[in-house]
Amino acid sequence: MNKRDENKQSGWQRIKPWVWGLVPFVWYGASIAALGVIYGHWQIVVVALKTILTDDTMQIHETLLMAGEALRNLALILAAILSFPLVVWRGMAADKQATAAIGQLADAEKQRLQNLYDKGRDMLASDNIITRIEGIQSLAEIASGHVEAFHIRTMEALCQFMRHRKWEVGESKMDADGNHPPDDVKEVASVISTRSERQIEFEKSKNWTFKLDGVNLTFAPLLSADLSNARLSSVRLPHANLSSANLSHAVLSYAHLGEAGLLNANLSRASLTRALLREAVLSHANLSKAVLEEANLIGAELNNADLTGASLVGADLTGADLTGVKGLTQAQLDKARAKKGKPPILPEGLEWKGEEYEGPY
Repeated sequence: MNKRDENKQSGWQRIKPWVWGLVPFVWYGASIAALGVIYGHWQIVVVALKTILTDDTMQIHETLLMAGEALRNLALILAAILSFPLVVWRGMAADKQATAAIGQLADAEKQRLQNLYDKGRDMLASDNIITRIEGIQSLAEIASGHVEAFHIRTMEALCQFMRHRKWEVGESKMDADGNHPPDDVKEVASVISTRSERQIEFEKSKNWTFKLDGVNLTFAPLLSADLSNARLSSVRLPHANLSSANLSHAVLSYAHLGEAGLLNANLSRASLTRALLREAVLSHANLSKAVLEEANLIGAELNNADLTGASLVGADLTGADLTGVKGLTQAQLDKARAKKGKPPILPEGLEWKGEEYEGPY
């Protein structure tokens, strides 16, 4: 059943009570009008009877013709009045049957989609990676086409799949385009990254977010992914591409983001306590009011990032590039630390006064 048919049916369902409610009034009005016509025709019959009683032969012939026509019209009018309720009853019965048929079709369609969803979810448990990929694609198609019924259920299924998926040694691969995660992991990352605005807004309306704590997403392509408010504690995202991703308010405590690409990423108000961001690319990233306490930012590229109100207590900025950062104050910087002799590269107006330590990083 397509969307146009559904709109037609919903429109009829809205006006149907009004239509059936008007039927008695229409019948009463038609009956009153018909009674007026009956009265006029009955007068013709009365005149005909009077003429017969006068014994005028010529007038009798003409009047009988008029009376016959009047009686025929009277019969037709009475038949119409008496048959009207039957016509209405038959119409209501037909409408009831049509409504029942539509309901059966809708139930059948729901069952068909449920069967497809169940099959796709079962495919995620397969030992065959091709089957798993087909299952992921099938679920994604159902979720995008039937957001209210299946989107969140599908995202929950994919999160559960990722939480339980175990990587084998050497599963990630390298080709001419660079490093890649296993194909099924890559497919899940693609589904997450390409969610429509409608799907994302539906998640927000239900106060739902991704729960991927501890999941391995090494090398995952999550370009422009919306993971705002996501639970990503201890997630493994080394070398992942998160450029322009929305990670605002996300929980990334203890996350492994070493050498991850976070160019232009939105990490405002994100919790990055003790996160590993060594040599991560955070250029032009929004880190305003982010919690970076005790985070490892050794060698990270933070040039032109926004650090307004960010907490850098105990953050390791050894060799980090902070040129052109916005919103960073001396007070914030003084709470950070770095290896002795390898302070961060700072913008003009700021100087390194933070804690220095010796020994290995």
